[in-house]
Amino acid sequence: SKWFAQEKISRQDEDKKDKKKKILIPIDFSDYSIKACELGINYASKVGAEVMLMHAYFSPYFPSAIPLGDTLAYQSSEERATMQNVLKHVQNDMNDIQASIEKKMNEGELPRVKYDCILREGLPEDEIISFSKEYHPTLIVMGTRGKSQKDMDLIGSVTGEVIEANNVPVLAVPENF
Repeated sequence: SKWFAQEKISRQDEDKKDKKKKILIPIDFSDYSIKACELGINYASKVGAEVMLMHAYFSPYFPSAIPLGDTLAYQSSEERATMQNVLKHVQNDMNDIQASIEKKMNEGELPRVKYDCILREGLPEDEIISFSKEYHPTLIVMGTRGKSQKDMDLIGSVTGEVIEANNVPVLAVPENF
């Protein structure tokens, strides 16, 4: 019985560590995600939370395409250059949004909060759900739709998937908020 009791204590200790308020804001650089970013930062300031901006990008040469092989061995130098260009483009977009946030914080348009950014390669909905399990946010704030969604869609497929497959509350922010 001590073994089971020790397990219970270690879980309680783990829960205490995770009591820090964290807000995860998945972004795709669309107007929807910029609005979600602004709302999430304002909310984080009010509740004393830290913010993690996350962008998941899908490379056309996704590593899991060949499950048991080394994908780099099958790629030409042109394909590797394309992968590097995708990553460079995504890094530039993330740098631009960070510069925009810093500018707004310095000008007083956004409150100053602790935030960080992360890039993940993979399907956005899978990466958001996976990272959420690692990061343990108290709230996920994201746009209702992404860059490539149709105007007729009420909610995008990524947002819907995250809401359905996650046990963390999700605040979906419409573009015209």
